[in-house]
Amino acid sequence: MNAIPTRYNGIQMRSRLEAHWAAMFDLMGWTWEYEPFDREGWIPDFWLGVGCRSYLVEVKPVVEWSDFSNFWPKIIATNPEMPVLLLGARLFRDVYESVEDYLMIGQIRDAVVVADLGEVNCPDLVIETATEGCVIGRCENCERIGLCGLDELNGLFDSSCCNMSGSSGGILHHESTERLIQSRWSIAKNKVQWRSPQ
Repeated sequence: MNAIPTRYNGIQMRSRLEAHWAAMFDLMGWTWEYEPFDREGWIPDFWLGVGCRSYLVEVKPVVEWSDFSNFWPKIIATNPEMPVLLLGARLFRDVYESVEDYLMIGQIRDAVVVADLGEVNCPDLVIETATEGCVIGRCENCERIGLCGLDELNGLFDSSCCNMSGSSGGILHHESTERLIQSRWSIAKNKVQWRSPQ
């Protein structure tokens, strides 16, 4: 599949899919920067600011959930210092049999952590983090919309703070939020669908 270069918000993007996601970020009220810097072996498509958290974002024309796994090795090899969000060409549902049926925007992976063991007689410990589905949800405290992984959403991981305001609380996923996400996804697509390459 050949990418169609598309100009959005005054920025020439390498693909219409990247422009679609940029429009989605705008509709969500999130800040972003296109191709913010070069890493050795990888240029993230976006830096994304969602409340008090930052993410590196890679956009790929993935339509099958299992195809995300093809893109993680290259990203992980660069040892990103912040969480990475891998987004595809659509929203996803019914990808895990063991969890509730959530609408997911892609996969998220926290930064690789190197623990300083100080006086312990062994080298620093590298703690690998898992890749998990990423959902958009509404904070139960501040009511703003943010991102979270499924483990955080299902209470398997205690985030201890809202990723929008930094206050104590978590993300909840509501049906009304899901309808909002689907609506904004369609609006974002319409904003860039008929733009001619420049």
